[in-house]
Amino acid sequence: MSYDNENDKFLSFTRKKCFIGILLLNGILGIMYYFRAQSITIKTPTNIVSFYEENIPTSLKTLRNIFKNDYIQNDLTSFYSTVHRELQLGFRCLRTNTSLLTQRMKRSKNLYQYEVNNSIACIHNKTIDLLIMIISKSDNYKVRDAIRRTWGNIGYLHSKTPFITIKLLFIIDLDENYIRNIYLENELFNDIIQVQLPPRYTLVTYRVMSILDWSARFCRQAKYIFKTDDDIFINSPLLIRYVLNLISTSISNITNSTSNIKQLKHFNPNSFDLYGYKHSNPGVFRHSDDLVSQRYVITDDEYPCSRYPDFLSGFGYLIPSVVRDALIYAFYYDDHPFRISDVYITGILPDYLDIRRTPMSNYNIRYSGSCDQFFDNYKQSFACASGEHHGDNTDVFILYNKYWKILKGNIQAIYA
Repeated sequence: MSYDNENDKFLSFTRKKCFIGILLLNGILGIMYYFRAQSITIKTPTNIVSFYEENIPTSLKTLRNIFKNDYIQNDLTSFYSTVHRELQLGFRCLRTNTSLLTQRMKRSKNLYQYEVNNSIACIHNKTIDLLIMIISKSDNYKVRDAIRRTWGNIGYLHSKTPFITIKLLFIIDLDENYIRNIYLENELFNDIIQVQLPPRYTLVTYRVMSILDWSARFCRQAKYIFKTDDDIFINSPLLIRYVLNLISTSISNITNSTSNIKQLKHFNPNSFDLYGYKHSNPGVFRHSDDLVSQRYVITDDEYPCSRYPDFLSGFGYLIPSVVRDALIYAFYYDDHPFRISDVYITGILPDYLDIRRTPMSNYNIRYSGSCDQFFDNYKQSFACASGEHHGDNTDVFILYNKYWKILKGNIQAIYA
């Protein structure tokens, strides 16, 4: 009996030790798990950021290296984060239905390549107030010649407004049949940039974005970039008047400044403006019997929403350099640019970044019909479609010269 009692006491003591040991082990494991969790919580964001920073493509690294010389770094960091978030979420019009959200970001686009890059076109200008860039086809020499002699006659425009610096360049596609011709034309006029893109209308978004790319990399001194097409006649004195109003405050600040030290600028897209003829709450074309309008027909898969964000007419819009930088960076982030350039560049991308689309005063544009009487109202008539693209087979110089005579005869009144 005595033996049994001793044995029971021993077993009881052993069980207690085991129980206490298990409790201690669980406690130690719990503490180790807690600190491990804390370590993971702290380290994971850093690892993600490091991975993200080390694996961005060359195109974005190139732009970042350019931007850091012009803008405040904290603003840029916030902007890069915004682009990353917005491009992942996709079209804003779908965000009320999370099941339809699109993944639009792959970050795989390379920098544009140029057959004729004309990288020194801006090198002799310390500052350029207005850079006019015109989309043109390789075989449209006659149209380019007409522009140089009329509304794009920079020598004449400068003689009337010597206090503003203007540069005009043509962006041209790559047509193998005209490569030699384009080289020779640029030798004569030094105003050609030929991007390595085939002459296809379906690539128009890429062609227009090359304007932003080239100016961001090779003409950073340009304050404003104006995009238009060679089949649009532009009231250039009216454009210059508008730009002068925009930069008057900046000119005053530069004149009164006594510091030669370059100051970094703020970069907050939600305070930026794009200027042009504004289309508000526009609908999406799903079908059309008109041959010209058919190019704007979009499928539900390409754009599921019934309306676009507000956008600006592609006849001509004015891009401040800071907006240019914001748009080209977002474009290089987006692996699926929308096919209609005006909607994408002045609508969808600005919508992601909260960039305002602002009408250019009370200026008018004309999409169809004759421009003959349109420019009689020279203080408001800004852009008119003219040329074979819009159904007019008259020699382009004859047309452009007719409109240009009206503007030249009233240029003092336009500037007044």
